[in-house]
Amino acid sequence: MVTVERKVEGGKLVRVTAVFRGDVLESVRITGDFFIHPEDYVVKMESELAGVNIGALEKRISDVCASKAVQCIGFSGRDIYEMLIEAYKGGKGKWA
Repeated sequence: MVTVERKVEGGKLVRVTAVFRGDVLESVRITGDFFIHPEDYVVKMESELAGVNIGALEKRISDVCASKAVQCIGFSGRDIYEMLIEAYKGGKGKWA
């Protein structure tokens, strides 16, 4: 389990705690002082990302965040992707 935390553009704190098994994101928890509407969508986002191979993660995040049913305030799908890549690489602050 690796936790990556950062202040994203706009000053909101986002924390991603991820478990990878090989190249597959086994589970993820997204927390912080951002806003998402509807509020329970973050749980849906977490479940949508679980089980995804690292190579497909960027597209899956983009698809999940592009839904007209959700509004993310204070973070973007790109922020989540970058933080998950950092977690995948061991939380060393390096991502592709």
